[in-house]
Amino acid sequence: CLAIVLAVFVNVNTFSATKKSSSSKKSSSSQINSEAAQVALKFLKEYTEVLENNTTGIPNDVSNPEDYDVRYIYFKTTNLITERFRNELLKLTIECYSEEDGCGADLITGHQYYDPKLKILSYNSNKGIVGIQGVDMPDFKVKVKVKNVNGKWLVDNSGF
Repeated sequence: CLAIVLAVFVNVNTFSATKKSSSSKKSSSSQINSEAAQVALKFLKEYTEVLENNTTGIPNDVSNPEDYDVRYIYFKTTNLITERFRNELLKLTIECYSEEDGCGADLITGHQYYDPKLKILSYNSNKGIVGIQGVDMPDFKVKVKVKNVNGKWLVDNSGF
């Protein structure tokens, strides 16, 4: 009799765990498709597209990046980032030009390379952190911080 009770108990717990597991997958899938996560993905896709299409032939060591650097121009004009992050990126871009070796790793990705094909890996809505991964280069991963500003989701940090 005890064996039957234990067998029923184990089956009920297994069923319950399976239900919880599948419902959490649905939840994370809806989080990945949320507006906040999509803004982070759009920002990173636009940014890598800017890098891919940099055909100006202007060297990265010009003295005034405000006029020539495609990253600087993108940071200045995009409507996907907070003003705080924009100001930080514009300042850092100018500082990179004064460094002999530049900044090393990219300001947005934190890497020296990037994958233009991207997908959302995860989204923590409590912390506002979106994990983005390269499709062709799965080792390429970037964390992007999103923030709701006046009802609009914006990127507030990246590459940390």
